[in-house]
Amino acid sequence: MEEGFDLAVVGAGPGGYTAALKAAKRGMRVVMFEENEVGGTCLNAGCIPTKALLDMAKTYAHLKRAEYITGASAAAFDVGAADAKKNAAVDKIRESLVKYLTSSKITIVKGRASLTGKNGVECGGKKYFADNIIIASGSKHALYNIDGIEAAYSSDKLTRRFSAADEIIVVGGGAAGLEFAWLYRQIGRGVSVVMMEERPLVSCDKDISAQVALFLKKSGIRLYCGATVRSVAERGGGFCVVLEREGRAEEISGDMVVDASGRRPNVDGMGLSLAGVRYDGGGIYTDENFETDAKGVYAVGDAVRGNVRLAHKAMSDAEAAVSHILSGASARGSVVPSCVYLSPEISCAGMTQEACAAVGAEFAAAKSLMGANGKAVACDSDTGFFKVIFAKIDDGKKASAGVEYMPERANLYRLVGVHIFAEGSSEIIGAAAALIAMGATADDILKTPFPHPSLSEAFREAVALAKRKISEASRQS
Repeated sequence: MEEGFDLAVVGAGPGGYTAALKAAKRGMRVVMFEENEVGGTCLNAGCIPTKALLDMAKTYAHLKRAEYITGASAAAFDVGAADAKKNAAVDKIRESLVKYLTSSKITIVKGRASLTGKNGVECGGKKYFADNIIIASGSKHALYNIDGIEAAYSSDKLTRRFSAADEIIVVGGGAAGLEFAWLYRQIGRGVSVVMMEERPLVSCDKDISAQVALFLKKSGIRLYCGATVRSVAERGGGFCVVLEREGRAEEISGDMVVDASGRRPNVDGMGLSLAGVRYDGGGIYTDENFETDAKGVYAVGDAVRGNVRLAHKAMSDAEAAVSHILSGASARGSVVPSCVYLSPEISCAGMTQEACAAVGAEFAAAKSLMGANGKAVACDSDTGFFKVIFAKIDDGKKASAGVEYMPERANLYRLVGVHIFAEGSSEIIGAAAALIAMGATADDILKTPFPHPSLSEAFREAVALAKRKISEASRQS
């Protein structure tokens, strides 16, 4: 006999548990399926464990160069102890999350679920019926066709059991690759990063990408840009990676290889076609409300074709999908911030300067250097800058990256992009994204005094510099 629910959620990661909690709070009977641990990749093998490890590495690096602490330079980093501390943090968060879900009367079923139709789910030989289904199955490590790459550590494997070596080769110049590279460099290991792109963080504003590349090189990380990995082979107790750049083969050696080159949607073997859900290797097709071709079946997060693979984007998708189920409310576009947790952090939201130029938008960009910020200098955090971009979005075709066309503000210079390379910037970028979504002008922002001393003053200073450029452009027009 099938057990009936108002909503079935496949996957208990950020998108899944957000959908389940919102629906349960609105009185829906919810069942959630998870084949691994509650919390998904983000909690168990991604965002949370890497941030725990990066924080420990940052503390260690600060201690090593703390001239005001006698004997600090002799400190050693204990990989095993760090792994245990990381595991304790993950376990604590997972236990709290499970308690919250169960206290919200959400039924959690362990196992891999598959759809039997647009209202049916099967798991562990038992069938379940639901009026609506949300697929939040996330993503998994993408194993590319590179000879011997299976010998490398995947990011999932490394975050579950942290390991280190003297010389490490990281494949991938995106957020995950750079975070692992920085983690290892902070604890004194030799690091090489191989990437296909011509620069790290290629999707970021070019000013950010260029500055980060210089910073990484200065820290001692070797960057192999515009390179394709051809093979990974064990040699003499270590590894040899053969890569190709500009038509020439090169070899680099290391004691350990980390594959952080990419992820792909986890949608295989889920019975999607039985429910009439259209998908391919890139993920599930949905409309703007995250509903699939099968009415009542939704997909959110990494499982969605072409979606931004970030936990907070999955959570936003989930809230929108549940709202559509409950009331038919249409989802609005959103400005999605992204962060890379180096020291300093990289945090970005909205349009880049290159995007504004490409669509012919009138814009003004300005930067405020952290070397001119009092708190940054006082706290030895004076590397980096805040960059803001204001633009006239007088045509819907000029809007991108979640920035919406606002007819009432079409002739105003609005904040459309914020790009930061500064310590603590991940705590600021969410508010900056909200200002972009609101269509804030420089005057709107400058009405508010920012705390002193604070790193956020650099944001206000950048806005003030942009306002001067806007005023000058207005006088000349």
